[in-house]
Amino acid sequence: MKMVVRDESGRVASPPGLPSLHAAALPLVLAVLACCATGPASAGTGEARHTPGGTGGAAGAAAATVSGGQPATSTSTDVRLEEKRALVEKAAADDLFFWQRYLRRLENPGEFPQPDSFYVPSQLLEGDASAPLSPTRARDRHVSEAHWNRALEWAKAHDTEVLAVARDGKLEFAWFGPGRDGGSLLPVRSIAKPLTALAIGAAIADGRIRNLQQPVGDFLTPWRTDARGRITLEQLMTMSSGLNSFPPDPAPLGLTLQLAEGSDIRATALAHSLVAAPGTRYAWGNVESQLLAMTVEAATGMSYRDYLQARFWKPLGLGTASLNVDREGQTRAFCCLRIRADDLLKIGLMLVNGGEWQGRRILPADWVAQMFSPSAINPYHGYQAFLGWTGTGPRLADPPLIQRNDVPFSEPAWYFSGYGGTTTLWMLPCSGLVVLRWGNDPKEWETSTIPNLLLTGTAKPVAAGRAGAPNPRRTGTPGPWLAACNR
Repeated sequence: MKMVVRDESGRVASPPGLPSLHAAALPLVLAVLACCATGPASAGTGEARHTPGGTGGAAGAAAATVSGGQPATSTSTDVRLEEKRALVEKAAADDLFFWQRYLRRLENPGEFPQPDSFYVPSQLLEGDASAPLSPTRARDRHVSEAHWNRALEWAKAHDTEVLAVARDGKLEFAWFGPGRDGGSLLPVRSIAKPLTALAIGAAIADGRIRNLQQPVGDFLTPWRTDARGRITLEQLMTMSSGLNSFPPDPAPLGLTLQLAEGSDIRATALAHSLVAAPGTRYAWGNVESQLLAMTVEAATGMSYRDYLQARFWKPLGLGTASLNVDREGQTRAFCCLRIRADDLLKIGLMLVNGGEWQGRRILPADWVAQMFSPSAINPYHGYQAFLGWTGTGPRLADPPLIQRNDVPFSEPAWYFSGYGGTTTLWMLPCSGLVVLRWGNDPKEWETSTIPNLLLTGTAKPVAAGRAGAPNPRRTGTPGPWLAACNR
């Protein structure tokens, strides 16, 4: 079974094919290390400095001395600086892989998609790959060919490389740009995040987690007696943990980039600190999803990859996918999933069908309903997933919704968002449609346009009632969207 590439010592190896760290760049790297080792991150970033260390820290830590012999001003400051120094020393000793990735990011900030080497080292998710989704007969399609053509025309004009529509377990339409086909592994970045919600729901159904009110400290031993350990799983699910995950910190040794590209994901996740009371602030970030995956591992006794494989990849008949990992094989659960278009569509079809796939129960129907219900902190965010605006209720200018949604959806919509918001998996539970758009970041984007074009032939919503009744062939227990579907 293929897992990760390791060297002779058993550590995950740096990827072949990455350019060597250029000798001219070494002085820059060492200067950054020296700068960041001597104190907090650069001024001017305020709360976004993300200096490693968290509320509570190591209890009873002795007064420390920061690099250069300057005495720290408080025990909490000592702890944070010592944690920072430890991360810096680790980076200087064995993290040339990070610096290779970081320098490449500086050289090609807008590169899309990132080359395959960006996702190495990786683990493979391997299921019982069945045949691709079979095509829907023309007379049975829910989407008319005219509406499809309008949506595809708009999509092509807005830097789209893949557009596909599925319903009732079959593929209604699909278009792949040059160099792509149904077997391509598509990098979907933050669409990895909702997989943590699926895994938590499965772990609850399996009796490994009691409920979402359980504190994360029950699963993460270093936080057990820490204030951060009182964050509930629901607060992680709804991006309201209060941790300093947003706004991102651009410093190479800041938590943002170390979580995204560093060699010790677990230590970096646990180094986040509280900047707000849990449950009081919505902030889209990465660490919440990472902590959820670590919770799944602690609760099930399985690696996150193995649990996803057992509970979703094999039962759904998904093909091979790829998860990015660090040097120790820890999954980067918030990002960097690579997956086939068909397999994303299957996951969406299972969800709009109330948690069932081809007569097999994958998730409890009530979990699916909870996952796509408005959270108390943000009516357009459920559990690691977004809810589309249908023209009723408030519009939120802040916090951001990741994608623009100034034009209402024609019917209730759920969606997973990745690559800055423009790689999207929409699920339309009233019509039963699942729609995938994959591509670059266009100059103009409105997240409701493609679903509206497919449903109505126009980018604008139609009068109430157009959506019609929910798909009668769905077998899952009706969710909270049913009233809107039957309006």
